[in-house]
Amino acid sequence: MSFISKETKEARLPQPPRYIIFDMDGVIFDTPRICFEVHQIMAKAINGCCFTIEDQRKLLLEKETSGRSSLEIFLQMIGETTSNLTEKDFEELETYRFSLASERIGSRDLLRPGVKELIDWLIDQGRTVCLATKSRSDFVNFLFDNNRGLSLNQFHLVVTRSDLVSYKRTKTDINRLLLSKIGSLVNETVTGDQCLMFEDSPHGVFAAKEAGIGTVIAIPDGISWDFEETRQVFDTADFVVPDLISVLSDWSKSN
Repeated sequence: MSFISKETKEARLPQPPRYIIFDMDGVIFDTPRICFEVHQIMAKAINGCCFTIEDQRKLLLEKETSGRSSLEIFLQMIGETTSNLTEKDFEELETYRFSLASERIGSRDLLRPGVKELIDWLIDQGRTVCLATKSRSDFVNFLFDNNRGLSLNQFHLVVTRSDLVSYKRTKTDINRLLLSKIGSLVNETVTGDQCLMFEDSPHGVFAAKEAGIGTVIAIPDGISWDFEETRQVFDTADFVVPDLISVLSDWSKSN
């Protein structure tokens, strides 16, 4: 299996460092598909308008460049004014979005291919496996409770948006908080070259790099981004890979 890297068209992955960090949405669970479906429902319910996959891509690209939340951008895209909304208003809308997502998920198996096998292998190899996500803790718990193949207890550390004081805090803040918690856990300073993170979005890749994480591997979710067109979109990622199955195959062969 070949991978796209910064330096060359094809490359082998480096061996996994001591700390492996996973984003959740799009990396562990196939939630971007659910998010798109929820946005379609909300657009129709709020303003009676259609929301297409192209709209979803525009939303995500705007999120990458503006740093604003996807909810704020979504509301403006469907013609809603957001300037007078308070943090509490946004939290209530997020709760509504969460309830819609929960209904859409139901008993669907959202675990992405290779996730469980890779995490099991990393733990067996003595790596510290962590989770950093901008999703709320109730949504994180819901997803893991409804997907039996993987347990939240398998992660040495978990940091969610609920661990931050302000709703406006960024994914970079979440990543930095996780690195700080790892340092406290092992009672030593954790450096960037000891860490590797899996991300599915350009914004996530940027946030990982901004937080000081040494190696970032992008895995396109297949809905918002396509593997064949990702080198331009993921220009700050160290590697772009099609899935976690290929990552496990490469690492286990080199071990």
